[in-house]
Amino acid sequence: MRAIVSVSDKSGVVELSRSLQSLNIEIYSTGGTKKALEMANVKVHSISEITGFPEILDGRVKTLHPAVHGGILAKRNMPQHLKELALNKIETIDLVVINLYPFIQTVAKDGVYLDEALENIDEIVSTPGLDGVYIGTIDLGISMGLAGLGDLSNPKLRNAVDRILAVTKKHQRVAGIHVNSTESAKDLVRWGFQLITSSNDSDLLQRAAQKNLEDTRMDSA
Repeated sequence: MRAIVSVSDKSGVVELSRSLQSLNIEIYSTGGTKKALEMANVKVHSISEITGFPEILDGRVKTLHPAVHGGILAKRNMPQHLKELALNKIETIDLVVINLYPFIQTVAKDGVYLDEALENIDEIVSTPGLDGVYIGTIDLGISMGLAGLGDLSNPKLRNAVDRILAVTKKHQRVAGIHVNSTESAKDLVRWGFQLITSSNDSDLLQRAAQKNLEDTRMDSA
């Protein structure tokens, strides 16, 4: 059996990997996780032994390879999938141990700039099994220290949203966002968003209260 172990938060990863090793599970890893396991004398293979390709672009491209994703996603109860794996000399991967990059902690650090924080979005969006990304422009604007409650006319906020949208397109994920008007929705569709929400709980409650008030006035007339 084979496992890929690649984590940002390395708490407990050595102990877990030793347990996997005791079960005769081969461990493949990347970057900092691989170094941590090697320092703890855990037998570990480089992910490059699977891909036949080195990690590139400052570690941004490590596991993005058919030999990895094919080995993970193939359905073993489907003979055709197993046939395609064999045809392409891909071995199955039985276990994946990951955690997402600590984006919130990164943003919260003193001296961390938006570019550094958004750089980690690529790693998050590329996570296998992730279908889409929903951008909360108000929360994003607040985290950037911007006024305007998600006002996309702000160049800094718009640039940040544009960068996130570009990453979702790159990894073929659904991009979602909230809007306050029909005209805004049309603009965002043209921009490339596929999932658009236009109401929240407070909006719905306000509309319901307004309708009840109007109905009460009509009944009293």
